[in-house]
Amino acid sequence: MEIRFDLEPVDATDPNDIDPVGTIVLIEGAQRLDEQYVYLDSWLAALLEGAEGLAERDRVEVDLIEEPQPLIFERKQEAVSISFKGKSITVQSAEAVRVAAVTANQRLQNERAFKSS
Repeated sequence: MEIRFDLEPVDATDPNDIDPVGTIVLIEGAQRLDEQYVYLDSWLAALLEGAEGLAERDRVEVDLIEEPQPLIFERKQEAVSISFKGKSITVQSAEAVRVAAVTANQRLQNERAFKSS
């Protein structure tokens, strides 16, 4: 699984405007689930929470604070289905989701640090 994101431009006139808002894209092979204008840090935390929650349950719903609908994770044998607003993607495992979320979060923190300096 791969997670890509694009940060929205930061308001150069407001030094406090470093909210990580942008587009997130979840990719598994030819499948894509993308959502625009999201809080990237919130999404990455939700992806991690969902992947870790599947260790105890076969279905996990994670509320995104800024969204009216949850991010839904369902185990399908070893694979995991991730759904949001009627769109879904199936990835090979919860561990693949966890690793992708941690890696993407590190990239996000690096980009935020670079853009705020």
